[in-house]
Amino acid sequence: MDEFVLKSFCLGVGEIDCKYCTSETDNEVKTEQEYHVKVTRIVHNDLRNLFEDDLRNIVSTIMNLDEDTFGQMQADSISFAGKDENIGIVIKGVIHTKYGDIKYKTPRIKYLVWDAPVCADITVFVEKVIEEIKAFLFDGKTSEMQIFGV
Repeated sequence: MDEFVLKSFCLGVGEIDCKYCTSETDNEVKTEQEYHVKVTRIVHNDLRNLFEDDLRNIVSTIMNLDEDTFGQMQADSISFAGKDENIGIVIKGVIHTKYGDIKYKTPRIKYLVWDAPVCADITVFVEKVIEEIKAFLFDGKTSEMQIFGV
């Protein structure tokens, strides 16, 4: 695999839903393949923590949430659109309130064109999450591996 492009990823309860593309070049012929996979294998804490900590902090900054609201908010889905410097991320999740759940979806955030701290945080998050997703999908990295110190 020459290239891995993440299209979307949803971290559910007991499963993940992932769309991605891969490409390979052989004898100057580029082959691209799109995949949509749902996996019920337990997600490693490194991947889960990226959503539960890093992505929640990013959403909190973007939405300017107070401490009480932040504690009730979760971010569980990302999707990408655009290319090169126009790549953008859309984040989905839910805020739990005493009156019920409020689902949210951010507008597409073109994080490579702004010079803002939150854009740097998004860039770092994206790099980390892609590596963890690849390890989960292709290397079998799961939470059971923690027993062995991996």
